[in-house]
Amino acid sequence: MNNNLVAPAYYVLGYKQGEGIEQQKRFVEHGLWDHDHNKTVEALVRRVPVGARVALKNYFTRGSRKKGESRAYIQVIALGTVRENEGNGQRLLIEWDAPIKPYEVQTRYQSTIAQIRAGEAQIRRIFALPTVPARPPAIYFVHPGPDGTWWPKFQEFGNAYLPAIVSESARLAFGQLRPGDVLVATTRYNQALGLGVVAPSSDSTAAGLPATELTCPVKWWIPHAAEMNANTFLVAAAFGRTKHWTRIRQAYEAQHPELLAVLNTHFPPAEPDPLSTVPLQKFPSNQILFGPPGTGKTYATAAWAVAIIEGRKVSEVEAEYYANREALQALLQTYRLRGQVEFVTFHQSFSYEDFVEGIKPTLATDDDDEEAEALSYRIEPGVFRTLSERGAAAINLWHQQQGLSSTALATPLDFTSVYTQFVATLEDKLLKGEEVVFKTKSDTAIVFDGFSPKGNLWVRHKKGQKEEPFTVSGFRLRKLYDKFKTVAEIQNVTNDITATIKGANTSAYWAVFNAFKEFEGQVAPVASPIEISNKSAWPNLLQGLVADPAAAKLAANKLDYAQVAAEILADAPRFVLIIDEINRGNVSNIFGELITLLEDDKRGGQLNAMNLKLPYSKASFQVPPNLYLLGTMNTADRSIEALDTALRRRFSFSEMPPKPNLLKAVAGVELGPLLTALNERIEYLSSRDHCLGHAWLMGVNSLEELRDAFHHKIIPQLQEYFYGNWARIRQILGKAFVEKLTLKVSLLDPVDEYDERPIRYRITDPGQWTVKSFQGLYVVNHAPSVRTSTSATDPGASAE
Repeated sequence: MNNNLVAPAYYVLGYKQGEGIEQQKRFVEHGLWDHDHNKTVEALVRRVPVGARVALKNYFTRGSRKKGESRAYIQVIALGTVRENEGNGQRLLIEWDAPIKPYEVQTRYQSTIAQIRAGEAQIRRIFALPTVPARPPAIYFVHPGPDGTWWPKFQEFGNAYLPAIVSESARLAFGQLRPGDVLVATTRYNQALGLGVVAPSSDSTAAGLPATELTCPVKWWIPHAAEMNANTFLVAAAFGRTKHWTRIRQAYEAQHPELLAVLNTHFPPAEPDPLSTVPLQKFPSNQILFGPPGTGKTYATAAWAVAIIEGRKVSEVEAEYYANREALQALLQTYRLRGQVEFVTFHQSFSYEDFVEGIKPTLATDDDDEEAEALSYRIEPGVFRTLSERGAAAINLWHQQQGLSSTALATPLDFTSVYTQFVATLEDKLLKGEEVVFKTKSDTAIVFDGFSPKGNLWVRHKKGQKEEPFTVSGFRLRKLYDKFKTVAEIQNVTNDITATIKGANTSAYWAVFNAFKEFEGQVAPVASPIEISNKSAWPNLLQGLVADPAAAKLAANKLDYAQVAAEILADAPRFVLIIDEINRGNVSNIFGELITLLEDDKRGGQLNAMNLKLPYSKASFQVPPNLYLLGTMNTADRSIEALDTALRRRFSFSEMPPKPNLLKAVAGVELGPLLTALNERIEYLSSRDHCLGHAWLMGVNSLEELRDAFHHKIIPQLQEYFYGNWARIRQILGKAFVEKLTLKVSLLDPVDEYDERPIRYRITDPGQWTVKSFQGLYVVNHAPSVRTSTSATDPGASAE
C-alpha cells in the first residue's frame, strides 16, 4: 500500500450504481476510472492532477433517519495513484495499489467524484495512512483569496482553504499542516488579517464553502488586522512558511495591546521561528560528506540542503523530520521547484560541457504536438553555471527588495515578461469567478476555460458543439509574437497563422494573440521580468528565475557586488548544488579553470573576488557567495585515490560513519552489536574506509530478511573488499557462513611437498543461517587473532 503523504491531491471516486462488482473489476484490471455523468463532473475530472491519490468507494448510511441516528459511510474498495489525466473530463488512467480488504470510514462523500476537504485526519482515515508523530509547531501564512475577500468565511466556518489553482509548492506545503501549527492570514500587501491555530479535523465544517481543492480546520483566535512594515509579505503565493513572525507579533502588540494576553497564551514570544528569529547558521561554501558505502550520505543530503537554505543546524532539521521523511522530501521538492536546489551525479563521462557550458545540438520541439523542426547548435549552460546565475540574480533581487537600490532593471518589453503578467491576470480573474472571453476576427466568442497540466491555456468556443477544451500553447503564441509585431500584420488568419505555427485552431489563436497584444499595450513600457514591486512574490520571483533563464542571466549580469552590503550578501537566499559521487568524475576536466573560483575569498563580493571568461560564450563569470556545493564521496571507491588535490584543498569534509545505534533487534539478533563487531574486524584487517554501512540492515524486520541482507548485500561487499582472499572473509564471518572445501577426487599426479595449493572456500547455504549463527558474530568478547605464521598451507586456520 502506498503511504505517501505528499500527493498533490486526494479524491474519492464512485461508479455507476447497479453494476457493482463488474465496474470495480473493470477499473482495476484495465487501470482506469471513468463515468457517464454530466459536465459538472467532467469539469472536476479535468482538474484532477497527475500523482493524485484516489480511493474507489461505495456510499451508504446506517441508523434511523427519523430518530436522528443516521450516519454516512463509505466503503473503500481500492486505492491508487493517477498516472494520466486525458483532459476530456471522462477518464483517468490509474495505477491501482495491490488488492486490499475493503474497509469502512464514516464520512459524507456521496458524489461520483469529490476532493477531500476535511483536513489531514480524514485523509489518513480514508487512505489508511500512518499517524505522523508530533513535531514542534510551524508558522505559515495563508492568503484568504484575492485582496482578502474570503477572510469573513475563514472566520465563519473555522477553516482555511486554497483554491483549485495554486502552485505545486503551496499544495505540498499545505499538505504538511498539523494540529497546533500557527496560521497567519494575510493580504498580499503588508496586512496581517488574523492569527489562528490548526485544529483537529473533527472541529471543522465545510458547509457553505465554495468548491475548493484543499481545506484545513483552523481556530481563529485573533480575528483582528494589523498593518505591517514595508516589504514584510510582498508575496503572490497562496500559502507557505513565513519568515516574519517577529514582525507580526510586534505589529499586533503595538496596534492591539488588548490582545497581548491572547498572544502570550497561544503564541508565546519564545515561539520558535528558525527562518527569522535566529541568525542564519554558517556553512562551508564547499562541503563533502564522506564515508563507507551504506552510511546514508546521499540520504543525508536532503537534511543538509534544507539546513543550508534555511540557515539552521543540520541536527535540528534531522531531529524535526526524523519520523517524517515524507515531509522533508516535500520541503526539499519545494526548494527544487523554486530553483534553489539542483542534484547531479558525477561519472566518468561527465564533462565541463555538462557542468559549466558547452555547444549542444538542439531540436526545436513543440511540447503540445511534439513536432520536430530543424537541427541547430547552440551554447547551453550546464547546471553549475545555471545555478550560479540564479544565485547572483537572487542577490540582485534581494538587494532591490531591501530598498537599497534606487533603480529598477529597466529593460525593453519581451514576450516572457508580458506573458507572465498576462497569465497572472487570467488566473486572478478565474479565482474571482469572472468569465474571460476572447473575440475572434469574425466576432465570435472564445471562452477561457483554465490551464492545462503543462500550464497552457484551455479555451473553447462559447456556442460551439465541441465539448473538450482546445489548448493554446505559450510556445506557439511566442512564435506569433516573434513573427508579427501587430495583429494587423495577419492579413489572412488561416494562411498566415498556419504558416507560422504549422496547423492549429487558427481563429482561437488569433483571438488569444489579439487579447495578448492589447494587454501588452497596457503594460508600462519599462516593465522587466525581474522588476521588484509590491505585487511581486519573493518565492515566485525565485521560481521565475527557473522559468525564464534569460531573466536570471540578465539580473546576474546587472549585479554590481560593489553596491551590495555585506549583510545583504549574508542574508540573500541560498542555493545548493548537490553533487553525488563527486570523486567518480574527472574533477579537473569537469571544473576546468573554475576550480579557483570555488574558494570563499574569490567569490563575488569577497576580498579577492575573481571572474573568468568562459571559453564558449565568452561571458564573464563569477561564483556567487550564496551558492553552496554539497558533495558525497564513497571512501571504499577506488576512484578516491585519484581525487584532485586542488579539490581537496577547497572542500571541507564531514565524515559519515556507520551508525549501529540506529539498528534494532530482530528475531533475537542485536543488529547494532552485530554491525559493530563486523566493522571492528574489517577495520583491523583492512581500514575504516572499508566498513559496512548501517543502511544494509535498516530495512531488516525478520530473520529471513536478515539472511537476504547478508547473502545479497554484506557478503558481496566483503568479496569486493577482500577480492580473492576468502580466508579474510572467513575471519570476519566465521565458519557458520564460510566453509572450507575438501578435495573429493584423487589427484593423478601426487602433490609435491613444496607445491602450494590454494584452499577452496564457499558460502554456506543461507537457509541454514540460524539466530545462533548471527549471534555468534558478536558474542565473542575478544579481538580476532590473525595468524602470523609463514605457513602457506592454511592461512585461515586461526579462524577455526
